Amino acid sequence: MDPVRPVGELDGLAEMMAALIRGNVEAHPELGEVLKGARGAVAITARDVPATVGMSFRDGTVEISATSPKKPSVVIIADSDGLMSFSTVPLRFGLPDVMTQEGRMLTRRILKRDIIVRGMITHLGLVRRLQKLLTVS
Repeated sequence: MDPVRPVGELDGLAEMMAALIRGNVEAHPELGEVLKGARGAVAITARDVPATVGMSFRDGTVEISATSPKKPSVVIIADSDGLMSFSTVPLRFGLPDVMTQEGRMLTRRILKRDIIVRGMITHLGLVRRLQKLLTVS
């Protein structure tokens, strides 16, 4: 069963996110367990494109659409480069590894609000699972 279910017509960013998650789960079957534990909705917006991706996690699958969920638990707003850094940063405990240059750069961008992550504190588990699913390793 495909862990990624497209909802409606996907634009370039939504299609890219769907392919990234699908490819990571296929390459690393242990990510299926990460996906099974994910619950909630995420809205990701690329400011410079402009494009929005909605992700709804439940029952071991993620529904991806080109529109924001009605009540997302987590909202991420960044430029395309900032969004791409989520897929390349080394992780430690499911979060950017601040012991690496890439991890410090991403963390710095979040703290400076160049990359906005709303709901990170209240939905940290979902953010960690999303980060694991998006990171290419």
